[in-house]
Amino acid sequence: MLPDCHLTRIRHLQRDTRDQHHEYFKSVKLFQQKKKKLAMGKASGAKQAAAVFGALTVRWLAIELAFKPFLDKAHTVMNKFNQARDLDEDDVVKATEATVKAA
Repeated sequence: MLPDCHLTRIRHLQRDTRDQHHEYFKSVKLFQQKKKKLAMGKASGAKQAAAVFGALTVRWLAIELAFKPFLDKAHTVMNKFNQARDLDEDDVVKATEATVKAA
């Protein structure tokens, strides 16, 4: 049988080893939880690019549809007062004006 001092030393080593294992597994568990949270909240670059492209497309369409009558009128006025325009395009301008008035 071992003397008490050796038994005490062995018990302390066992306890320290057990505590180290506990701390190790605790840290591994925390790491896995953090990794899972990051993976859930992080989108890939392709997904982010697709989302940005979709948002810009929807924005462009909304602006285009909202301001279409004003843009058509502005183009008509610009064509009307453009000195360098081709006189043969007057038919196109009149057709555009008729379309704008009909809308």
